[in-house]
Amino acid sequence: MNVDALHESRRQLDETQAIAHIGSWTWDAETDRVSFSDEQYRLYGLEPRSHVDLDVFLGLIDEEHRDAMLDAVRSSTRTGEPFLVLHRITRDGELRWIEGRGQAFLVDGWSVRMVGTCLDVTERQRYEESLRDTIAEVRASRSRIVEAADAERRRVERDLHDGAQQRLLALSMAIRLAQAQAGAGSFDDLRETLESAATELRDALTELRDLARGIHPTLLTGQGMRAALESLALRSPLPARVLSCPDGRFAAAAEVAAYYVVAEALTNAARHARATQATVAVTAGDRGLTVEVADDGSGGARMSAGSGLRGLADRVAALGGTLDLRSPDGAGTTIRAELPCA
Repeated sequence: MNVDALHESRRQLDETQAIAHIGSWTWDAETDRVSFSDEQYRLYGLEPRSHVDLDVFLGLIDEEHRDAMLDAVRSSTRTGEPFLVLHRITRDGELRWIEGRGQAFLVDGWSVRMVGTCLDVTERQRYEESLRDTIAEVRASRSRIVEAADAERRRVERDLHDGAQQRLLALSMAIRLAQAQAGAGSFDDLRETLESAATELRDALTELRDLARGIHPTLLTGQGMRAALESLALRSPLPARVLSCPDGRFAAAAEVAAYYVVAEALTNAARHARATQATVAVTAGDRGLTVEVADDGSGGARMSAGSGLRGLADRVAALGGTLDLRSPDGAGTTIRAELPCA
């Protein structure tokens, strides 16, 4: 091969490595010199054609991973086995991840040469780290959903025991008393007992309706979001107005999520924010529903401060949506949920 052909081959190799972000290197045992390709110099942030030996090469690797590379190089020089070491470097002030491969070639049991390649896998590592974080968050979210469901069941049991169940028990006792009074001919006492029983029955029915509404809003199922949200605003201890809400029907899961976003936001504003008023706005777009609840309270709300907002975020995330909280100190709170309807 003549010199021009050799230079052309070298040029094509350098261009190919630059496109693939793969550098190559060789180490000669006799001279202890490491030769880098042009792309290898670029990957490690070195000036082209600058001197590199094994110590310089190892010094380019972050200290945390330097020993792993040195151990791999030593092992390969003894055995001739190839190696792969994922390591981190700092280039132009930025952390980069490099996948380094190499293999020593032995003659009569002695290493005479080593060759290797280096591939910049920073974007892959970032994606994998993001994926791991996402998986961890999904697992945590599932745990919170299970815990929230258990807590909700305990709340329902407690409300039934302390409310409707006690009233129904009192009603049962009143009916037995009425039977005794009727048998004894005490009709004046019977009339009073029956009136008391009727009151207990009405109160029990009211508590059962309120409990059922807390589990699933029947008004939402029957009349849609506008009616359900306006009813929610009217029952709120904090003055609240529904500024906008589409009249159409949407996916049931999205409507229920929208309802609970508004319910939780109004409850938080009334209990914790010292707000004097709140507004609710629901709009429909190409991507689904946008729910926004704003109050004029003290602000300072944090997603991690309580289970209510965290539970809402999990509910919204389970639908593939997002929940955004803006709550600067002293400037009110705005909760915005994006809910896909597909």
